[in-house]
Amino acid sequence: MIRYNEIRMNELVVHRVGNKNRAEKNFLAAGVYNLNTEVRAALLSFFLKGLKKSELQYRFEMDERTGSNLLRDSAAKIFIDRESLYDESVHILNHLYDQSSHPNIKSGELFVVHFQDLLIDDELVEGVGIFKCERKMEFLKISSKGDFLNLQLENGMNLGRLDKGCLILNAMQGDNYRVISIDNNNYDTEYWMRSFLGVEPVRDEFFATKSYMEMCNDFSEQVVAKRSGKGDQMKFLSDSLDYLSEKDTFDYEEFKNSILAEEPLKRNFKDFQQHYDFPETYQFEISQPAVTKNRKHLSNMIKLDTGFQIKLDHDSGASQSYLEKGFDSNKGLHYYKVYFNEEFS
Repeated sequence: MIRYNEIRMNELVVHRVGNKNRAEKNFLAAGVYNLNTEVRAALLSFFLKGLKKSELQYRFEMDERTGSNLLRDSAAKIFIDRESLYDESVHILNHLYDQSSHPNIKSGELFVVHFQDLLIDDELVEGVGIFKCERKMEFLKISSKGDFLNLQLENGMNLGRLDKGCLILNAMQGDNYRVISIDNNNYDTEYWMRSFLGVEPVRDEFFATKSYMEMCNDFSEQVVAKRSGKGDQMKFLSDSLDYLSEKDTFDYEEFKNSILAEEPLKRNFKDFQQHYDFPETYQFEISQPAVTKNRKHLSNMIKLDTGFQIKLDHDSGASQSYLEKGFDSNKGLHYYKVYFNEEFS
């Protein structure tokens, strides 16, 4: 787990990267930016806001021909010599420009930052941050002018949400640096993570838990819902969440036998899991942060052709205890019966 309590932001370089497809030119800063206290505090909060929410860690992939990765090499040089930050930021800018060939990729400010005093596994480490800010917003600048307040419409960077960012940590994962990355603009999913950074997820307990939850959600939609209906789909997801929340270690046989009662469904689940490259004897340590973070992405809506929607809370076990499905022979329609104690306003 990474802790940012003591983090300090040192040198910073800010360039602007254009879109290569539209032949937009880059703006190259002349040197390292001299930050004042207010701007430093605002930018630090802005950079960390998105990164703190990311639990998934990545590692650099190496080019098969050269055995290297441009971003990893640049970070390594900065860790050895902080004075190289500016020169390496230019290499990073040019590399990002070369990847900006999709017509939808926006130009934006590119920040390359050196951090220190990040705490990971009880060790203080350095970090190199690379952040791209694309979205601009209009705001009113208000100043006094004589007997009136002067209103001037301006356009600037939105500090509400980071568009793209990564943090390269000088902490080794085997023979590779640990990387945290976020991408909040998914107009080209390959552009930032694959083409520019060249990273792949570290297959740790967080990754394993997240991936298995995604597989279970797909199974619930593609198999359980079509075979047994939405009610059973919600029950399967609720039971799966209970298992993952209560256990320390995932065991395939135990999970399958405790969640799935019917033999045909067990066989379907076995076949479905193998399509996701999860072996039959799959075991992993369960990451509770991954369970908490990804439970909101599980299907929880029953949509009916009569215009009604039923939204369930998997945490409450509602699909098991408080929801019944039936058929009204007089109306010739299926129905759901919902039990409750009181309504909330």
